Amino acid sequence: MKLLILTVSQYRGGAEEYTLKITRGAIAKGHTVEFAFPDTDGTQSLQHDLRELGVNYVPLDIGDDDTTWREYRKIIPLWRTFQQTRRMLKQTRPDAVLIAQPSLRCSLGPILACASLNIPALVVFQLVSSIFPLKSIEVLLYNWARKRRQSWIAISKNNRELAAKSFQCNPDVFHVVFNGVPVPSPLSTDEKQTIRDRIRAELNISDDTPLLLTVGRLHVQKGLTYLAEGLPNILKQHSNIQCVWAGDGPELDALQTQLRENGSLDAVQFLGHRTDITDLLHAADLFVFPTLWEGGQSFALAEAMAVSLPVVTTDASGIPEVITHKVHGLISPKKEADTFAHDVLYALDHPDKMKDMAQAAYERVQEFSEPKMVEQTLNILDDLLDKKS
Repeated sequence: MKLLILTVSQYRGGAEEYTLKITRGAIAKGHTVEFAFPDTDGTQSLQHDLRELGVNYVPLDIGDDDTTWREYRKIIPLWRTFQQTRRMLKQTRPDAVLIAQPSLRCSLGPILACASLNIPALVVFQLVSSIFPLKSIEVLLYNWARKRRQSWIAISKNNRELAAKSFQCNPDVFHVVFNGVPVPSPLSTDEKQTIRDRIRAELNISDDTPLLLTVGRLHVQKGLTYLAEGLPNILKQHSNIQCVWAGDGPELDALQTQLRENGSLDAVQFLGHRTDITDLLHAADLFVFPTLWEGGQSFALAEAMAVSLPVVTTDASGIPEVITHKVHGLISPKKEADTFAHDVLYALDHPDKMKDMAQAAYERVQEFSEPKMVEQTLNILDDLLDKKS
C-alpha cells in the first residue's frame, strides 16, 4: 500500500509527532509512505526526521498559520486548498490518505479533495477543545465526505463527544484510539543516575536540586502563564527548585516578561525544541503540565507516565480519562494558578506518595502504548481499504 500522510500545520506539534509514529509503524508493516505538509521554518525539524526515515516529502502550501478560521478563509480560500490538494493527489496517486487534523476546522479542503476522488481517507482529529459552531454548509460537506470511503478517529472520548456535537452526527461514527507512547523497560538505578548526572551537568543543576520539567510548545494552549503566575508562591516555600521548559513557540517573549516581572525568571530555563525528551524526563523529579486543552491525554504527559515520573496536571480535555486524581498523579482545575501551585507544593512535600502514584501511572500507561495505537490505526485503515467503493 502507498500511504500519503497529510497535515496542514505550519509548525511541529502533537499532531505531527503522532504522524511520525504512524509513519514508522506503516514502514515496519511494509507500506510505502509519503508525507505532505507546508514547507515553513516551523516544519524543518519534521522534514529532517522524514529524510532520516527515507520518506518522500511533498510540499503543500495550504497551511493553517494559527489565525482564526475567518482570517484563514480570507488568506487561503477553501476552493484553493481543495484544488491544490486534489492536484497533488492526482500526481502522487496514493492508495490511501491519513489526514491528521491539528484542530477541528482546518482540513476541510483536503478532506473534500479525497472524497471527490474517492480515495480512502482516515481523518484523525487530534485537537477538539470545544463544540465548534460550524455553518450548515460545513456540516453538510464534512458529513458528505465522511460517507465517501472515509473513517474518522477521535483520540479520546471527550474528543469524540465534542466532535460529534460539532458535526451534528452520531458519536458512534468515530473510532476512539488513544494516543500512545513507547513504554520502555525500567532502567536500573545506575543507568538512570548516569542519565540524570549527564543532563543535570549540561543544565548546571545539582543532583539535590528539585527539577520541575515541562514539555510542550510555548503556546497559550499549554497554560504556562498560569504556572508562571503561581511560581512565586512555590518559590517562597521551595526556593531551590529549578524549572526546565522544553519547547519553542510564539509565547516565549511574553512568558519571559511575565517571569521577569514577578521575580521568578532565574528559576526557569528555556531549552527550546529538544530531541532527548526521555533523558530529560529521567533527570527530572516532577512533571508539571498546566495545559488548558488537549485532544486526548497528551503525548508529553504519557511519556512522563511511561518513565514513572510523578505528574501534576489539569483536568483539561481527555486527561481525566487516563489519570485519576491522587491515584496516578495530581489533577488541578485548569486556569487556576493558585490551585495548581498548591498541588505542585503538595508534590514537593510528599515525595513518597508521589512515587506511589508514579508507579500506578506507569502501570496505567501500558494500556496506551505506541504499538497498540499504531496497530489499531493501521487496522482501521486496512478495513477502510477492504470496503468496496
